[in-house]
Amino acid sequence: MVMHFMDSATYHDLPDAPHPPLVWGRAADGSADKRMPNGSVFVGTEGWVIVNYGKVITNPASLMDSVVGPNEIHIPGSALDKIPEGLPKGFQQALTAGHHQDWIRAIRTGTPVVDDIESAFRSDMVSQLADLCIRTGEPVKWDPVKETVIGNDTARAMMRKPMRAPWGVS
Repeated sequence: MVMHFMDSATYHDLPDAPHPPLVWGRAADGSADKRMPNGSVFVGTEGWVIVNYGKVITNPASLMDSVVGPNEIHIPGSALDKIPEGLPKGFQQALTAGHHQDWIRAIRTGTPVVDDIESAFRSDMVSQLADLCIRTGEPVKWDPVKETVIGNDTARAMMRKPMRAPWGVS
């Protein structure tokens, strides 16, 4: 799989990329901004899906009505119907409240969380690899089995910082 990771301004300037035809987010000055400020775009053979906290847009719109089959990958949701009383009302807090409540539920019941640490590691690795591309100025190829960069010694060396004495791994 080839993944392209870029900032919103670069994405906005791509003429052949999906651009939702509605206002999504706010500019720094508070005015409406038609650029998607943060999210993921998945382009497939039957259309595209754009996802960020709080919004999903598809083209064609009928993709939202697709039913996931019994043998296909099901992604559990952690969205809340409403924000619990007493929770901070900030924009980010409202969007991530489902994750927080899912974590509390898991602690209380002993059941697994929707997004476990392995999922968090894998999604964070995308950002880390993108940072290596930016800092080295070169593409990075990732071996998910060995969990290392291949073919780019500079990027691979940047994945680990030397430990300070007296710390070490034995």
